[in-house]
Amino acid sequence: KITLGEFLDRWIEIHERNLRLTTSESYRLAVRRIKAIIGDIKLQDVKPSHVEKLYAALQSEGAHRLGGGLSARTAEYVGTVLKKALRYAVETEGLLTFNPVSRVARPKGVPASFNPWSFEELNQFLQVAKTHRLGFYFHLSAFTGARRGELNALRWSDFDGHAITISKNRVMAYGKHVELNTTKGGKNGQRRVPLDPETCALFREHRKRQLLERMALGEAWQDTGYIFTREDGLPIFYSSITDLFNRLTIKAGLRHTRLHDLRHLHATELLRKRVPLHQVADRLGHRDAM
Repeated sequence: KITLGEFLDRWIEIHERNLRLTTSESYRLAVRRIKAIIGDIKLQDVKPSHVEKLYAALQSEGAHRLGGGLSARTAEYVGTVLKKALRYAVETEGLLTFNPVSRVARPKGVPASFNPWSFEELNQFLQVAKTHRLGFYFHLSAFTGARRGELNALRWSDFDGHAITISKNRVMAYGKHVELNTTKGGKNGQRRVPLDPETCALFREHRKRQLLERMALGEAWQDTGYIFTREDGLPIFYSSITDLFNRLTIKAGLRHTRLHDLRHLHATELLRKRVPLHQVADRLGHRDAM
């Protein structure tokens, strides 16, 4: 006799034990969105029409308690979470005879299109960015393809003079900065990324700049070991680097793109230089090349 919302609460408590922290947060957000729309329906009364109602409400501009409409991709993700939960109800708990989500077409929408910078535009941006104390962050992003959370977690002990070892991921989860002792791809959650001579030289310049900041601040400096820090030595905020990227983009007079697109630009340049696909996948931390 339990409602869908009550079942989802019970399901997520069991299921999230095997999820990454950030995935757990996104699942819980999806559960809250489902509960806001069809959570009061009895679990055994859930029909495909209720799933249709869920998708329509999620994509509606006036979606109740959701703060506006969501993209088709986000609505589809919510449906994927619901589908997993109801599969558990069918196959494990035996509470349903079929999964109503599997009988409903996925939400359709216009897929977002992203147009990364050209290599010339990247160089224009980096010329402006190098005047900022964190300008090297963006060079390293573009020349390694590392993710934002991976760069935020880098410590000086991860740089051996020729390459960086990526083994951690500093992310936002449940409103807090969390450092995960693993990252995507690589072997055992870590990978070694070789650097070109110019990037190695810029690495050393960034180190000197940080040492000067440390001496200028004296006892107020807090030694955390991170490569990219705030002025007091503490790790940078997760969102501040994106805000800085957007400000520098405007200053450089370039069209808007995402910080994450520097990763795509790196992959495109490697493929243009005929680097084998599996090597590109390994460098970027993809589990496979497809």
